[in-house]
Amino acid sequence: MQYFFDFVLGSVSYFILTYFVYSIFGYKKKIAYGLLGIIFLSTVYQFIRLIPLTDNTSLLILVGVIEIGPVFFAYLIFSSLTGGIPLIKIKRKTRLKNLSTAVITKRSKVQTSYMVFAGGLIVGLLGYFLIADVMRYVVVILSAAFIVLGIILWIEQSKIIFERIVLFIGREKEHIYIFEVNKALSIDIPDFFKNENYIVDRIGEAIILNDQKQKSIDYLYWVATSDKIDVKDMPLIKIENLPYQEDLNRYEKYHIKRIWFQENRMGHAEYSKEKIIK
Repeated sequence: MQYFFDFVLGSVSYFILTYFVYSIFGYKKKIAYGLLGIIFLSTVYQFIRLIPLTDNTSLLILVGVIEIGPVFFAYLIFSSLTGGIPLIKIKRKTRLKNLSTAVITKRSKVQTSYMVFAGGLIVGLLGYFLIADVMRYVVVILSAAFIVLGIILWIEQSKIIFERIVLFIGREKEHIYIFEVNKALSIDIPDFFKNENYIVDRIGEAIILNDQKQKSIDYLYWVATSDKIDVKDMPLIKIENLPYQEDLNRYEKYHIKRIWFQENRMGHAEYSKEKIIK
C-alpha cells in the first residue's frame, strides 16, 4: 500500500508542477515537456546509480516503477489534457508548423483547475496522515501551493464570459464566419472547416475586456484566398462585422498575435495592447 501511495503521490506532484510551469509561461508546451524531460533524466540517473549496489532484480524493478513510473504517468496525464502527445501528429495542410492549431477552451481549463485543487488537497491530506517527520510538512506546504494555484486558475477562467471561433475567408478578410465553442474541451480546424484544398492559418486571439474586467475571447483563423468557398455543409454562421473590425489589419498571415481590446459604451472595441505569440 505504501508503494502505491508513493506512486500516486509522485504522479500527482509531477503533473501539478508541470501544469503550474505550463500556465505561468503562457501555456507553452515545450517548456512543460522540457521540465518533465529534466525530471525524467534525473530519476533515470538516480536509478542507474542504484544498479551496481544490489543484485536483487525484483528490488530494482520495484524502485524503477516507483521512481521513474510517476514521471511517465504525469506525462500521459498532462499530454491528454493539453491536446495530445507531441511528435506523434499527422501532418495536414491546415496545421501551422511547430504550433498547434487547436484551441483549449475555458471548460477544459476549469476542469484542470478542479484537478489541480483536488489533487493538491488529496495529496496534502494523505501526506499529513501517512508521512512522518519533516517530509510531512514539505508535502503539506507543496500541496497548499497547488491548492492556491488551482484557485487562481479557476478565478482567471471565471472571468471569461464568452468564447468563439472566428474564420476569415478572402484576401482582405472580407467574409467573416463564426463557430460556437459550446461545451467542447478543445477545438481544431477540422471541427469547423472541412476542405483540405485550402490552408487555414491561425492568426491570433482577440480579447475584449468590459468594465467589469470580464473577457470575451475570439480565436481567429484565416483562409487567405480569392476563391469562392462553399461553406454550406460546414457548421459556420456568417456575420457582417466584428467589434474590432477596424483593427483587423493588425492580424497578419505569418504572425500569431494576442490583442487586447477595451469595450466602450457604444459596444465597440478599442485597441489596448498586443503580444506576438509566434
